[in-house]
Amino acid sequence: MTAGGYQRLVQSTIGDWLRHGKKTGFISADSGGVHIASSKGNRDENQDRAIFLRVQSTIRERPSIACIALCDGMGGMQSGGASADLAISTFASSLVTGKNGRLAERLELATEAANQAVHQEYKGKGGATLAAVACSSTGEWSAINVGDSRIYTFISANGLRQISTDDTLENMLSDLRLPSPSPEFRKLVRFIGMGDGLDAQSIALGQAQEVIWFVLASDGAYTISEPVFRGIISHSETALDAALKVNDVSAWIGGSDNSTMAILDRRASLFTSWQPSKAGSLQVVGVPGSLQLVIHSEISRPMLSSPRADTRKAPRRKDRDKPGRPTQITDISREVASSNVNDRAPARDISNPSANLVHDNYVEPRLDIEITECEES
Repeated sequence: MTAGGYQRLVQSTIGDWLRHGKKTGFISADSGGVHIASSKGNRDENQDRAIFLRVQSTIRERPSIACIALCDGMGGMQSGGASADLAISTFASSLVTGKNGRLAERLELATEAANQAVHQEYKGKGGATLAAVACSSTGEWSAINVGDSRIYTFISANGLRQISTDDTLENMLSDLRLPSPSPEFRKLVRFIGMGDGLDAQSIALGQAQEVIWFVLASDGAYTISEPVFRGIISHSETALDAALKVNDVSAWIGGSDNSTMAILDRRASLFTSWQPSKAGSLQVVGVPGSLQLVIHSEISRPMLSSPRADTRKAPRRKDRDKPGRPTQITDISREVASSNVNDRAPARDISNPSANLVHDNYVEPRLDIEITECEES
């Protein structure tokens, strides 16, 4: 299989999982190191998508990568939710299949891949924001941002600080110091799906040693008012508490937009505590639950029309938590707590978009895909 074919297979797997999975709820993973919470508000649908991913390469010399990412489908444009699905799944697949370059370069390439994929599909009539923070097992940290979803750092001594810049006309013309810019000035000048000239914000983080939390927020979350937003996060005992409270307040004041919070605890042992079942493992965690892809040894298969992805449900625990409490679902690598209810996505076969191509002789990695769905009694 070519590198492009493998990337498309990973992208379609993640995209299908997000598209058919639950959109609203919360999930905590990695012993409290990762928290994602998303609410629909009073909108007809939730067009926000957020995931945490972690990948171990089949080549052991390559460092492992962990990343938390958030995409907000742009309201008023075509297929906001579908644009966010395509953007975040393409970003993830490009990031985990990239082979060369430093972490910042891989984030930039993954962002451009997402931009081109959405632009090709919607011809500039659909789009999404993108905010992401990533680290490698070598201790390198980097972030990237496009649009008006925001990235914050929380440090005990300094509180919450925004490290991204909203890609709005108002910010581009900030030197003019307009007294009260009209709403038109808050429109985005950059977004995933715009095509050429994206120029994403790459944010150097170094070793990020002083940071306690990296906080990603869609505009429906931070527009509850800046003092309230900062106060909730600064005075919350846990990251999950902060994420849930922000979404609750957004709903209490009218829920005019989707609200999504994704928080990564920098102090978490993201790699030393991870025990993937095989070399070449990819774990994705999001509101739908947990998705694990295991790449087995490559085997030569002449005259096959397409790669194959074997899909099966991971075993579900029989015991249930008490009503109103998060259900504990056993993943093959760790426990995941989630508020997901109903609308469970059935396991399904994942096909490659390029299935019509026939290769005389190619190397086919076999992917085992385990989906852990989350529910409550």
